[in-house]
Amino acid sequence: MLAVQVGLVAYEHLGPTRYFAWAPNDYVVQYRLAATVDGHRLSAAGVRGRYHLAPHGIWYFPAQHLVDDVQQYERTYGSRDRVRVTLTYRLNGHAQRTWRWSHG
Repeated sequence: MLAVQVGLVAYEHLGPTRYFAWAPNDYVVQYRLAATVDGHRLSAAGVRGRYHLAPHGIWYFPAQHLVDDVQQYERTYGSRDRVRVTLTYRLNGHAQRTWRWSHG
């Protein structure tokens, strides 16, 4: 039984789902999210309204969740906009990383 649980946890962490896993949460992501839509930079309120995320803060889940949330919005509701998104983040105090999205 324990081997099955360990196998499922490994699959969830390394597989395509990435979300559900029985394991301690050890993510602390400091992030900053900025977007330009149709040539206009979004304000903090604009970022909150568009992505339902604060423009900066601490996230206690994998950074990929932030990326997935932004991509989901842009592939659906924002698909007709001309947009550039920049997400800079630092996982557990390590080196800063940057993810970018643009279309239109």
